[in-house]
Amino acid sequence: MPVREWTDGIKNRTWLLDAACGKDWGPPADFFHSKNRAKTQAAMAFCNSSCPVRMECLEDAMRHEGENGHRSGVYGGHTARGRRDLAATQHRAAAAQDDGGAT
Repeated sequence: MPVREWTDGIKNRTWLLDAACGKDWGPPADFFHSKNRAKTQAAMAFCNSSCPVRMECLEDAMRHEGENGHRSGVYGGHTARGRRDLAATQHRAAAAQDDGGAT
């Protein structure tokens, strides 16, 4: 799928033009195989090794998931479960910092 088609209608995400998955990967559906561990791991490996905007993608996915609670697919090299775990870790770290480091 051409990058331009993939990014149509998406505002304030110009980083998508540099996303490796929009240029060098197969169909976007390949990032949504929650039942197929091999495909999920291949998508994660691709993100982690090939994408120059992996962190922007991860931050964007986590921000939007936080807004609507919907989590699916591989974004920023993480599965939905991985992003949920990362968000929980960040939340605990922020809470500990707010408590002055007390646990």
